[in-house]
Amino acid sequence: MILNNGALAAVTDGESLRLFHNKGHEPYLDLIEVEESVPATTHAGSGGQTSAI
Repeated sequence: MILNNGALAAVTDGESLRLFHNKGHEPYLDLIEVEESVPATTHAGSGGQTSAI
């Protein structure tokens, strides 16, 4: 698989999520972990946000 420079890759195991940016140039990978923008899991499930009536 070839990842373009600047591509975002998500690695998950069902319990955690890690995001990486590819800083390498083809055909090499240089994955740098993105630590500051991991999404919060406050709304688990497929329903999304709910509003009060």
